[in-house]
Amino acid sequence: MIRFADGHMLKIKNAIYARVHKFKANLARDKDAAEIVISGALDDMLPHLTATERETLETYRSAVFARLNEHAADLDAIVHRARSEIATEDARERQKRFWMGHAAPLGSPLSGFAVEIWIGRRAALEAITDGVLKNVGSNARFDTIVAALGLPRLSFGFDDDQ
Repeated sequence: MIRFADGHMLKIKNAIYARVHKFKANLARDKDAAEIVISGALDDMLPHLTATERETLETYRSAVFARLNEHAADLDAIVHRARSEIATEDARERQKRFWMGHAAPLGSPLSGFAVEIWIGRRAALEAITDGVLKNVGSNARFDTIVAALGLPRLSFGFDDDQ
């Protein structure tokens, strides 16, 4: 900020300034905040934020990953238990029993994540994080996932830049 003797002020903006403000604007939307945190994009911006903003975002990131890791551990346990309980050799029957007895009761979207783990397509945490990231484009679907996972919401204002 440049302030002249006559009171006229100019604010000089550069590429970093523009990038930081675009980043901050995106964090105002829950789905964008979750995408930034889960995708790992937050680390690039932390050095450009105030101490208060950094602390708030790091706390949010910790809370998000705590919930994601809890669900991943729960889904791993469910799949492990199902593998020990379902004894049939018939692959179709195993899949059907897994779905009916273990995945479906979880409800959407957790049942879909459980199936991905069951068939070996993804590890638990990867199935969940990919599921969240694939659904940030739809407010309704994202809200369903947030509710199912009990993810925290990010709602705060950013410090003003001078």
